[in-house]
Amino acid sequence: MSAFNAWCRTFVAAAWIAGGGAVAPDCLAQTLFAIPTDAPPGVAVADDQPLRIALHARDAAALAKVLGTDPPPPGADVLQYVMNGYPSVQAAAGHRWTDPSFVIDYGEPGVAKLSAEFAADLAQTPHSNDLLPEPLVKFVARTVHGSHNRGFDVASEVALHRDGDCKAYAVLTAALARAVGIPARVVLGLALIRSGTRYGAFGHAWAEFLVNGRWVAADAALLNAPNPVRYLPFGVLENEGMGYALDVVRLTPVWVQRVEVLGSPAADAPSR
Repeated sequence: MSAFNAWCRTFVAAAWIAGGGAVAPDCLAQTLFAIPTDAPPGVAVADDQPLRIALHARDAAALAKVLGTDPPPPGADVLQYVMNGYPSVQAAAGHRWTDPSFVIDYGEPGVAKLSAEFAADLAQTPHSNDLLPEPLVKFVARTVHGSHNRGFDVASEVALHRDGDCKAYAVLTAALARAVGIPARVVLGLALIRSGTRYGAFGHAWAEFLVNGRWVAADAALLNAPNPVRYLPFGVLENEGMGYALDVVRLTPVWVQRVEVLGSPAADAPSR
């Protein structure tokens, strides 16, 4: 087991909805839960270079389908994958990512108040509309206090309490983005963080913005991580109605129980 995993010793949460998987107070950032992570001594791949990992999953074939890669042999519970850039997750056709919803309820007074605060902050700093997502993410990072004491709050509840884990950051980020006309959605998946030669994998939630026709990560929870974060989205929260919990449960068969960091991919390995 890597030094990073020992440093952030924790247990995998039984359910995401219940919120607040136990993460040691000295971990790098607020996440859902830590995933046991192994890495050979001395592995240190530059953050902008492809990285090969092995994902131990309950249903590795389903995980391969989600990630758009070749499935492992029948019966195998390990999927090798090359992290190279930010992958795009396909969602249901026709979904409007600018509308208010039960979860992303940006029309509620609490979120509207925060939108006004964001607009006031923005007025103090020259910016172009193309760069609007960056100050928005920074605003959410300053506004929400990291905490593992809450469950999956809708945006108006996050605006009221202003605390929570990565789910809170993601939901509020999406709500404030939609309020100013930026298409946004909430994604659930895995974040891999490097600290020197140590790696830690975490169950995580973050927002995505549609910028110039491409979905990009917008993660206020890990904004201040000391190194760039590698993201591996497993699915989009498509059901933003009262049954949103079922959409989270939909992703559980592809969840990962352990991650092995293998290093640079072989020259003939396909990048993903």
